[in-house]
Amino acid sequence: ELHWGYSSGSLSNTITLINSSGSIYTTSTSIPMQTDGTTIYFEIEATDDEPETMTTSVQNFNVSDNPSITIINEDFSSCPATGWITYSNASSENWSCTDGSMEVNAYGGDVACNDWLISPAINLDSYSDEILTFTSWTRFSDTYNPPIELKYSTNYSGSGDPSGSDWTNLSAIWSPQDSQTTTSSGNIDLSSIHGGSVYIAAQYTSSGTGAGSSAWWKLDDFLITGKNASDNKLPLISDIVISPENPLGTDNVTISATITDTDGSISSANIKWGTAADSYPNTISMSNSGDNFTGEIPAHSVGTSVYYSIEAADNEMEKNYYNNNYTVSESTGFRNFSNDKLKIYPNPAKEVLYIELSNNENIGTIKLFNIVGEKLYKASGFNSSETSIDLNSFNKGIYFIQIENENESFVKKIIIE
Repeated sequence: ELHWGYSSGSLSNTITLINSSGSIYTTSTSIPMQTDGTTIYFEIEATDDEPETMTTSVQNFNVSDNPSITIINEDFSSCPATGWITYSNASSENWSCTDGSMEVNAYGGDVACNDWLISPAINLDSYSDEILTFTSWTRFSDTYNPPIELKYSTNYSGSGDPSGSDWTNLSAIWSPQDSQTTTSSGNIDLSSIHGGSVYIAAQYTSSGTGAGSSAWWKLDDFLITGKNASDNKLPLISDIVISPENPLGTDNVTISATITDTDGSISSANIKWGTAADSYPNTISMSNSGDNFTGEIPAHSVGTSVYYSIEAADNEMEKNYYNNNYTVSESTGFRNFSNDKLKIYPNPAKEVLYIELSNNENIGTIKLFNIVGEKLYKASGFNSSETSIDLNSFNKGIYFIQIENENESFVKKIIIE
């Protein structure tokens, strides 16, 4: 009989097993239908005519309304592998399909290798929770270790020289140098990569063509799994505003966007940022007023390129992204007002916003912009260090106020309630 339940220590339900053929036994009834995400634990107990009883170890399975499926499964048992591309930027020794794997070895070549093995195009927009695994094997050693890099591209044409396309590195576990050991890559998460034609590549580079400067490598069992993308509509990210538009080295940068979900709600919104393309090691949680979300990236030195990605997740935890970048400019002669020199209050404000500049300096010019960057208000020619703005004609929401005089400038986010 089969005992089953919802935890390994409580198998309180029993189903009789029936001898269906020879030594094969099947359950007389099925385990009842369960909801998505449920884990079922079970064991099988058998008693012979002595009578002695043997019980299996407890096993389990998980119920899923959207189980993982195979997207690509290539063991290179048939050569050439369908849809796979090999391209050599250098050397007469290239990737080849041999004995159920793809292999390359720069030894004995005319020059050091720079060779690519590229997968067929993959439509990752049709799937979610994608995972890549493969195995590697190597013999001999090279001063480059490992000499293979795993990469992906969303703009490779699908033929010809790949070096002119944009490729981003992926992290993998490789066979230890000269180990002759088949090694699993580990699970490589592809779920954050988006595109209808994504290519995965292994780029092999040797330091030379002889002993100690070339290594023999094999790749095999290339597998990508994932789940079918649901009918859920992804969050919409629009009306992106960066303020200040041309940041200086002293400026924190406010990123604002309108984020909505047509068939649900927004569960979270973050700005991920870094100073290298396609690398976002820093995360800032965005605050919101209704559909308007904002976050602030700290100031960077002049000449720094800052890359950022707005990540929005809906109530089904499916995500959409908006990627862009900006470069910090040199000063134009303006410097920012210090926080103790300029006061703007209250914030949030309702009817009136007050502006005060210390040291009896004239305020100069005041501009007010909405969330999409439209200038809604401008006043200049102030002969005073204090003034106010009547807010009764403005709708509730997020705005940006810019204040300038002859040699100083300031931009601040304000909220009108």
